[in-house]
Amino acid sequence: MDLSVTEQAILDGEEGAGAATAMELVVGLGTIFGSQRLIPISSAQVSGVSYKTIGEAGAHWLEEFGADARVRVPTYLNPSGMDSAQWQSMGISQEFHDGQERILKAYARIGVELSQTCTPYQTHRRPHAGEHLAYAESSAVVFVNSVIGARTNREGGPAALAAAIVGRTAEYGFHLPAARAPQVLIEVDSPTVNFALLGNVVGGLVGGKVPYVRLLHPLDDDLPGLRWYRGGRPTEDELKWFGAAAAASGSVAMFHLEGRTPDWQQQSVEGLERITITPQMLASTSTKLTNADKVDLVAIGCPHCSVEELNTIAALLKDHDGPRSGAELWVCTNHENRAAAPEAVEQIERWGKVIVDTCMVVCPIEELHHSTAVPSAKAAKYLRLESFGGQKVFFGNFAEVLHLL
Repeated sequence: MDLSVTEQAILDGEEGAGAATAMELVVGLGTIFGSQRLIPISSAQVSGVSYKTIGEAGAHWLEEFGADARVRVPTYLNPSGMDSAQWQSMGISQEFHDGQERILKAYARIGVELSQTCTPYQTHRRPHAGEHLAYAESSAVVFVNSVIGARTNREGGPAALAAAIVGRTAEYGFHLPAARAPQVLIEVDSPTVNFALLGNVVGGLVGGKVPYVRLLHPLDDDLPGLRWYRGGRPTEDELKWFGAAAAASGSVAMFHLEGRTPDWQQQSVEGLERITITPQMLASTSTKLTNADKVDLVAIGCPHCSVEELNTIAALLKDHDGPRSGAELWVCTNHENRAAAPEAVEQIERWGKVIVDTCMVVCPIEELHHSTAVPSAKAAKYLRLESFGGQKVFFGNFAEVLHLL
């Protein structure tokens, strides 16, 4: 790999052992993937934050690694395992709390912003089209590549942190135009589309390929609870949930949606494999995502809720006049969005909690709950796994899961 004088100096240890270790990781990954050079990044987003997922070993590694390493670019943190202000009411143990605090302090020492959200792009941290990034959270990767037009590979947590410390990443994969071209044409032959569900189907069909998605019917705006806005085309939030599900059920890091994503008109679909998705396929997948009919938790916000989604949830709860089932409600978002929607938060908290810093997937949900309703196909996939809580799951749209309260 052709390194600049500055890059070679970092690799040689002239800026400390932590920076040298980070450069070794970045160069090593680039070499594996055939990269010829490093490129500057404008920001990074780091996963591997929850004490549930990285434990004592991860905390110890971060403390050692951060002894003399500091990030060079704005670096954001994925959700941790608890809401720092509401951890006790969530049922988090003191032991978990203390372990999580160690991890957060270690990241802060390295200079990482304790944003603790999977949707930094829906706050003031939004990148611009064409910027090179090093993002680790799969749902953020697919969103910034597809909806914004920025450029990042699906980095591992340590790799994203290493890139942030040296301010560079290896030029390969989705940093190059060739990798961003569509590889399979998906035609959706259904007038009713739940985009979280559609993402789950698409990811399962294409794996890690780049899909080009074409909707064959105008979207029906008159189905309550299925569309979150009016307007006849997918909203940013619908694309967010689509990408998150596709990344979880496959390993999709980028998609094109005809008429909606930034550079769909520059893409050719001639000669691509063509797959048609029918209403029957969507219905069958929805059924498979559900293995519970009664729940003790309704959890929304995987990915974290936007201001618009908080307002939608509040409006649905305002009209919800059924008897309370006893199920708890968690609505997960970030600090900025919570602060920007005080009236919605007040309405939601008549029914449950508006939680920041964490989500149902990365917190120790299994210590309090055993059956959870979600509108997220990503969460529906992960929560049933023992490593993520071993939950019985009910999958539905916003209105359907809130109706279970």
